[in-house]
Amino acid sequence: MKKNFFYLFIAFFAIVATVSCTDDEPNVIVKINEPGENPTPTPDPDPTPADPEKVLTGKITEDKTVGAGETWVLDGIVVVEEGATLTIGKGATIIANPNDGVDALFINQGAMINAVGTASEPIVMTSTVRERGSFGGVVILGRAPINVEGGESTSELGTEYKYGGNDPADNSGVMKFVRVEYAGKKNSSDNEFNGFSLYAVGNGTTLENLQAYYGSDDGFEFFGGTVVANNLISTGNEDDAIDWTEGWTGGGENWLIELAEDDGDFGFEASGNDENPSLEPYSKPVIKNVTIRGNAISVTEEKSAIRLKSGTNIDLQNVLITGYPKGIRFDKDQSVTFLKNDEMVIKGVKFGSDVSTHFVNKSDIADADFQAAVAKIELDDNASGAQINRGSWALDL
Repeated sequence: MKKNFFYLFIAFFAIVATVSCTDDEPNVIVKINEPGENPTPTPDPDPTPADPEKVLTGKITEDKTVGAGETWVLDGIVVVEEGATLTIGKGATIIANPNDGVDALFINQGAMINAVGTASEPIVMTSTVRERGSFGGVVILGRAPINVEGGESTSELGTEYKYGGNDPADNSGVMKFVRVEYAGKKNSSDNEFNGFSLYAVGNGTTLENLQAYYGSDDGFEFFGGTVVANNLISTGNEDDAIDWTEGWTGGGENWLIELAEDDGDFGFEASGNDENPSLEPYSKPVIKNVTIRGNAISVTEEKSAIRLKSGTNIDLQNVLITGYPKGIRFDKDQSVTFLKNDEMVIKGVKFGSDVSTHFVNKSDIADADFQAAVAKIELDDNASGAQINRGSWALDL
């Protein structure tokens, strides 16, 4: 009876989604300069039940296709195995049911995902329950370099999920115009999923126009790798918006970070390797055109828009920060030294009038030396931040 009701629920959602999609909806350039009022979240209508035959479950060992505009159920931990490709057509909806366990999509090493939506017909991965932590998330495991000893590791989500290697150009497929909603459900070992967990993903992989919407952990997390991800939106996620570690040397352009009134943490939380910060390569992504929009209600006095921890470097250009009491925080000597020695680039930064402290020293570097280092950061009152072609593929707060 429970599953019958679930499928009826999904069928209703499919009808609503079909009626609401139009091909002629205009795209809109969103350029955010100062924080405004956070509107009440307005997600799509409740998900609607699919054909009971349209279920993704277990291990996918051969090519499989979710057709354009179709609604499918994600049942449990679904793993696309090496040699197989999962294709998801534009306008498709993948729905999880949090009442029957953990549902998540894994793309294993050597497997491929081909999920290509459009601005007016995005691919949506969501839950029947519209709350943070109701859905697992999307996990991609690649063979690009990471800075752990031996060059390979296993995911915190399970020791069976391996990642890492020596192929910077590793290709895990394409994801464009994909929205993941209400991610962050805990697995059996009590670890929370992110919206998008990117383990050793190579720069042969294409990631563009992705939104992590109202998850209970990070929006996006990069565990090493070389992938470049453009047009990312993190909206209303409960932990960090974007996190990286383990020697990520990729980057991206046009990132929009929006915190909700009820919760939120750092815009960026960055590290090289938390257990051994001396391991190389150090994390050093190249990131351009970023808007980090905090929220004075949910952000505590100790929070900063950007937190640079041990073993991370960065090349950051054209960034607009508002809605946080503090701007850029340096936790360890190493990151301050990168900046002091001109190995770290941070330029084109504009702080909103509500950012009372621009730079925070949590390292052991003497304050005078710290101030000399951060003086190399170039401020720019004309910095524009992210410019996102939002269309209808990404939801507002």
